[in-house]
Amino acid sequence: RDDIIAAVKAGSFHIYGVHTLSEALTLMTGLPIDTMNKKGRYHKETLFGKVLSRLMLWDENQNTDDDIDDKKSKKKAKKKRQAKRQKEEDKKKAVNKDKTLDEDNGIATDEAP
Repeated sequence: RDDIIAAVKAGSFHIYGVHTLSEALTLMTGLPIDTMNKKGRYHKETLFGKVLSRLMLWDENQNTDDDIDDKKSKKKAKKKRQAKRQKEEDKKKAVNKDKTLDEDNGIATDEAP
């Protein structure tokens, strides 16, 4: 068609040849495509990473009765992760404190409480 040829020449329309769907998705979104790592995850800044992130948010929202928008859901998930990390850090500190107390009393142990 002549109108398509004219649009391509004017730079308002582009035609790309691709071999795979991944190539087409990269061209259309401008985001790199990623493969899963050993943990079954994608890098956050890739197309599949962003898609998986959004699907997980939707899944979280579906499992609650609340109609929470994405920002609130992200904040809630972030707080939950931070609380979990803090709990793990507190547990490690308690174990290290117990080891220090045992060593100060002349008792050497490597057992966790």
